Amino acid sequence: MTARLRTMLTDLADDIEIVDRSGSAARAWAGARLLRRRQRRLRVAGAGAVVAALAVAVPLGLSRVQTPRIDLPATTPTPSSVTRSGQPAPLVVGGVTVDQLPAATLASLTSLVVEADGAPLPTALAVERDDVVPALAGGVGTAGRVGAVLVRDLGADRFHPVFFVGGSIGGFVEATRVTLTPFGSPVNGKRMVLGAHIVAPDGYRVGFVQDGSVIFVDIRDGSVRQVSIPTDHLESGGWSAAGTWFIAHSESRTWRIDPAGPTVQPAAEDVHEGHHLVASDGTTVHLARYDDSGTPVSRREVSPLLGSSWADSVTSPGGLVATGCFTAPDISSAVNGFQGMSFVGFDEDGSFERPRAVVLTGLLDAPKGAFSALRWVSEDVVLYRLAGDDAVRLMAWDIVQGRNWFVADLPRTDLGYRFALGVGLQATTERPRSTPDNSGGSSATT
Repeated sequence: MTARLRTMLTDLADDIEIVDRSGSAARAWAGARLLRRRQRRLRVAGAGAVVAALAVAVPLGLSRVQTPRIDLPATTPTPSSVTRSGQPAPLVVGGVTVDQLPAATLASLTSLVVEADGAPLPTALAVERDDVVPALAGGVGTAGRVGAVLVRDLGADRFHPVFFVGGSIGGFVEATRVTLTPFGSPVNGKRMVLGAHIVAPDGYRVGFVQDGSVIFVDIRDGSVRQVSIPTDHLESGGWSAAGTWFIAHSESRTWRIDPAGPTVQPAAEDVHEGHHLVASDGTTVHLARYDDSGTPVSRREVSPLLGSSWADSVTSPGGLVATGCFTAPDISSAVNGFQGMSFVGFDEDGSFERPRAVVLTGLLDAPKGAFSALRWVSEDVVLYRLAGDDAVRLMAWDIVQGRNWFVADLPRTDLGYRFALGVGLQATTERPRSTPDNSGGSSATT
């Protein structure tokens, strides 16, 4: 934990008020099916991840010997056109500090430069159908690490995965021999979700869940490996915290997959990707902790005002956990908004720290699951995806300052997230969106 965060929490310390959330409209709106799925997995229900799938026609593993490298031009962040505006002061509701993010101010937020291993992310993270992108294919790889994952729409429900690669490469590469196809239930429609944990901790391997298999891509040599899973109903998955296993979930089963070998092991339902998960049953909210292999090691109850969590939980290096959420009625009524992001954490002694939330206000008809946690770029700043009626944005939230930034525009889609972040990310400098930036991504810190 940083000294700045500890000081803030100490200054604001008081008892957390436990509030009865029975009859929560936000909980009901999250959906009974999502609650049931997490109840089976962790024995605590909450809002779950959306259905994901990929269909692929590719060869199996390729040698990394004498791998040719892709030579990409340097990427310079493109300027945008909005100036900075003030953000409302936070409120304290039942022991939770609440930052307000008015929908009317989204277009006027200051822009934050985020780099992937020194290469700045473009302010428009998208690849159009006719864009020319270097191919990542058999025996052709790159020395950089994956900073972001998105897809190119080929039409007819077919997509290619595209990686923004950091380091000296600094640009997009496309896995042209992998074709992704969304799938889902007749009731909920087709979805394609690229979750927060699909990039391995080493930054080189990416795992995509398909209905009945998991596809692994290694950007170092462009190799692709497909591992069959004994089910036709996989929904989501991601890497364990150590990157040793890929963990895949169906609605009722969980598997551990060895990405380098043939091993596919049935796992307990509460095995999970990443180090933490925030989940709720509508009355209580729990923070579960997992070891490096994905096995649960502890669970504690936290403030019910954090509401029902949505999709993935992401953990900072110091153990702070952020997740998208549907807020509890006490917070919703105080700020006129019921979707946002929340964070909780443990200190070095294992005791509970005060939570904080950011809530989108003035837009009660925002799409369900508008906030999705993606990755921390420092101990204080977490990146998230914000979907509105007019745009989808990559945003940043400082949990100490209570401040939000614009980072990049993302593709708008009806097929799920279609975007994920990798590793090696760092927030480097903030700039007014109306001012061109010719620095090429300065390493000056905020």
